[in-house]
Amino acid sequence: MLCHARILIVVVLCFTWLGGCHSRSAQYHGPLLGTSKSNTLRFDNGQKPPSVTVGASTASLRSRSRQVLHATALPVFEHMRSFIRPVYFQRTKTSPAGCPEKCLCQTGLDRAISVVDCSSQMLVDVPDFPVSVEEIRLQNNLIQTIRCTSFEGLVKLKTLDLSENRIDTLYNCSFDGLASLERLWLGQNQLSFLPADVFQSLRSLELLDLGRNGLTHLGNNTFHGLSSVVSLWLQENQLHYRPGTFEVGTFRGLTSLESLHLEGNQQDMTEDFTYPDQALSCATTLRRLWLDGHPKALGPGFLSLTQLTHLSFAADDVSSCYMLSDIPPDFFKNLGTKEPLYLNMSSCSFTFISPELFKYVPNIFSLDLSFNQNLLIDGFEKASEGLQNSNLTVLNISQLVNAWVIYNEIRNTTFRYLKHTKLRVLRLDGCSLINIAPQAILDLPQSIEFLSLHDNKIINAEALLSMNHLQNLKDAIISRQVHYKSDMARAAPPRPGLVSLHRSEEAASTSHYSDMARAAPPRPGLVSLHRSEETASTSHYRTRNNPSRVQPGLDQNKLLASSLHMPLKERVDSHGQLPIRLGSDFCGDLMTAAGQSSVVSKSKNDFIPIPLPRRLERLDASDINLDYDIPRIQFFNNRVLRYLDLSSNHVKCFGGPVSGLPALQLLDLSKNWCFRMNPLFFSYMPSLKTLLLQENMLGKSLAEDVDGVTFSALSSLESLDLSQNIIEDLSESAFLHNTNLRLVNLSNNELNQFSPSLASNTKLQTLDLSHNLLTEISETTCNQLLYIKKHNSNFTVRLAGNHRLVCDCENLYFLNFVSRHPEVFETVTSVQCRLPDGSNVSYDHLERFLPELYASCISQTIFQGVLVAFFLLAGGLAMSALYHFKRWQWRYLYYVGKSRLHMGSMILANQRVAQAFITYDQENRRLRTLMRNVFLPRLHGLGVTTVLGETDFEAGFKAPSIAGAVTNTSKTLVFLSPDIFQDFYRQLEVNMAILHELHLRRPVLIPVLLLREEALSSPPQGNQSRDQTSCQPPAAGDGAGIEGSRTNAADVRQVHSPHRPRARRVDDFTRFMQLLRDFPPEISAFLKGQVHRCLVYTGDTASFWEHLKTVIQADENN
Repeated sequence: MLCHARILIVVVLCFTWLGGCHSRSAQYHGPLLGTSKSNTLRFDNGQKPPSVTVGASTASLRSRSRQVLHATALPVFEHMRSFIRPVYFQRTKTSPAGCPEKCLCQTGLDRAISVVDCSSQMLVDVPDFPVSVEEIRLQNNLIQTIRCTSFEGLVKLKTLDLSENRIDTLYNCSFDGLASLERLWLGQNQLSFLPADVFQSLRSLELLDLGRNGLTHLGNNTFHGLSSVVSLWLQENQLHYRPGTFEVGTFRGLTSLESLHLEGNQQDMTEDFTYPDQALSCATTLRRLWLDGHPKALGPGFLSLTQLTHLSFAADDVSSCYMLSDIPPDFFKNLGTKEPLYLNMSSCSFTFISPELFKYVPNIFSLDLSFNQNLLIDGFEKASEGLQNSNLTVLNISQLVNAWVIYNEIRNTTFRYLKHTKLRVLRLDGCSLINIAPQAILDLPQSIEFLSLHDNKIINAEALLSMNHLQNLKDAIISRQVHYKSDMARAAPPRPGLVSLHRSEEAASTSHYSDMARAAPPRPGLVSLHRSEETASTSHYRTRNNPSRVQPGLDQNKLLASSLHMPLKERVDSHGQLPIRLGSDFCGDLMTAAGQSSVVSKSKNDFIPIPLPRRLERLDASDINLDYDIPRIQFFNNRVLRYLDLSSNHVKCFGGPVSGLPALQLLDLSKNWCFRMNPLFFSYMPSLKTLLLQENMLGKSLAEDVDGVTFSALSSLESLDLSQNIIEDLSESAFLHNTNLRLVNLSNNELNQFSPSLASNTKLQTLDLSHNLLTEISETTCNQLLYIKKHNSNFTVRLAGNHRLVCDCENLYFLNFVSRHPEVFETVTSVQCRLPDGSNVSYDHLERFLPELYASCISQTIFQGVLVAFFLLAGGLAMSALYHFKRWQWRYLYYVGKSRLHMGSMILANQRVAQAFITYDQENRRLRTLMRNVFLPRLHGLGVTTVLGETDFEAGFKAPSIAGAVTNTSKTLVFLSPDIFQDFYRQLEVNMAILHELHLRRPVLIPVLLLREEALSSPPQGNQSRDQTSCQPPAAGDGAGIEGSRTNAADVRQVHSPHRPRARRVDDFTRFMQLLRDFPPEISAFLKGQVHRCLVYTGDTASFWEHLKTVIQADENN
């Protein structure tokens, strides 16, 4: 009854809460059930805007509604989802004032239905809707006809989605009365004809979707009355570009039209093909236009489109663009717009573009010629002649290469016509470029701000130095290259296991190497070219015999080009001297220490200089396969670089230091699998905020940095990722100087302890220690984590995946810390610790586990205290013995003293709650049955009140409950059986009773001996002569003694023990003494001295219970 009452209360409270939410349901009109007007007016990407997704399936809508409810409702809603729909989405029979059948409805603040979702319900007719509805979703049904009365009276309707049906018939009155309608979706139906004036009453309509139908003709009055339409979608119909398809006045009257989709209507080039320029001439407000592209000039009607800013012929899944034959040079002659023009002609299958083509669009702002794979770079060079002196700002010529072309190149003349443009963005991605001529970079205008060379095959870095000419370049992407090699790389000896190509003639020059690169693609594994004579190579370095680094007359650009990727390997000069190295090099010193001799210069000027464009802010050089160490580098000519990505480059050693980057804020060195790092590598990066070092092997380097020098100079650092670095240990001062740290990721390492001090990192928000080998968290670290949490409420620690965390006394402080402060840890329920027996316990169960662990750890704590006292005092052994024999007295004093110290506690209050506290072997099933069916009923029948631990104790700490039961009852009744003291708590109960008896100086403990299991189940015999209820030995002259006196009551049987052989038949006294041998010594000693008080249970006899009652009630008034 109590359970049912609680459930009823919860249900009433939930319905009360739902009533309050019902009145606030309008707040969910966002992503859940509606879309704001501002999100549905202008769409230029050719795809259905986000508001279409409101017509998702019922299951999807239900899922999203649950997400909103779960974010705001009480936790009880997880178990009461059946109550959600009756409030938010009413299901009733069809009624003018109700929700239609099979539909989901949402009400507004006035409790009137505002949104009706009937999508995906296999409807064949339009149901009746309440007049208050503002949004109707009927997509994905089987509706064929929209009648004149289908939406009659819906004057508030703003959004109507009829897409993905089978509608083939509309009447000119189908939408009468919908004066407030703003968005109408009719896409993906079977419409082949639109009657005149069908939309004339839709004065407020802003978006009309008629795409993916079968329309073949548009008349002068088709769109009559749509003066407010901003976007019109007619893509993927049968509106062929030929005379008669679009009447001249088709778009007349669309005075607000800005976006028009006509792509996907003309797949093939026909003899009568013509762009619908006459019809488009009436759409003078048009700004964005999508068309299919074919090589026929635009008609004179385009002269009227003076506000056009976006013109797309690009081929994709919808539109078609086939310029296989030569596009007419005067293709854009009639394009009358003077606005900055975005022109998209990607994937148009160009094979040739006339130099005259773009002369007719000097106002061109953006040009996309990407994925014209047959045009090639040379074809673009010819076409670019028409772009000179234009307003071109954005140029995309990515993927101008055939699949069968292995390599490509940018020649000296490729960009010669772009010199006088306003170009700011240039994309050359995926062109299989193997080389870029320096002159080509020099021909680019100074206005270039963005340059992308992503996904190419550039192997010569020399031309990249010409980028210094681009003084306004802000963003450069040179990621994902095959290999970067320069002329100087030929002088480097080959790396072990790599293929090298030796050239026998020293006269080979850089130009010759470039010619060779153009003549043939690089061979797999070909990483360097070597000269057979070392004279030329050694002359480039500072040595004992060559103090000047560069010979007079040597081209400085070549030197800088070579220094970009020059491997710091040993060189042997022409005189056979020891190998030499460029300057003082950390990575080179490691090689020397490994047994390779080298001559190292200690000059302060042996940084390798690398120039950068003056205004460059972002450089992405990831995945360019450097495969070299990073030496001492000094970037110059740039003070504003903020982003540098050198990830995935197989760099084995971060030597450095790297200087000249005072403004650098993000440095990505991840995924290099680097195994060594100079502690001074980051010494010259004062502004660095984000440092990504994941997926390397820096564990050894960080462990050796005992002084915490590595990150000490990064005072502005906010985010540090060191995950997957095989880190086993970190120094205490690793993050001492990084006071602005907000994120430290140390996940997926091999940390067995966390030593760094976090006292100064009060701004830290996330410390990720997940998936390590942590066994414990020190008390100092716990205190620091709590200190940070108090100063920063957003701080959290991640510990998931640390399967070696142990639940033992050594880690007790941390376990208590987790239990008391779970808010410090993220998803603490997923964290587990290992018990000594190998099993795991999750941290959300710590509250139940800690008391037992705490109790087991007390003895260890006391023992440790005694052990310390043993070394401090000469009498250690005596103290240990005293502890052994007095431990139960101490426990007794502890709990009694605890009750006196806690005056408000009622656990050990001196109040009599029962006459007897009963303890027995609770693991013995037969004894438990006997206790429930015989012992307790007999005692209660005699008027004896009892306390039984397994039924009367409250949940929580057992020890205080035991102490309270012993001290607040008159007697403690213990039923002695062989295995009773295998349980720790049985020992505690008996010892508490013994000590309480000593304290009161009157009998408290009543032992009852259970020697035979037959006595536990045999009924009393009618011919029983007398009862033996004492454990005392038989008196002199007693014929059969105890054994004979109770033969009829309970037969003597052999008692088996797993620890000793089968016992022989003996009298009760002998069995009692043998039983005491297996008891704890303190209990055994006490019982031996009190054998006269021991009672023997021989069967369920009245005399036994009467005698037991007498013993229990004795001294009760004392």
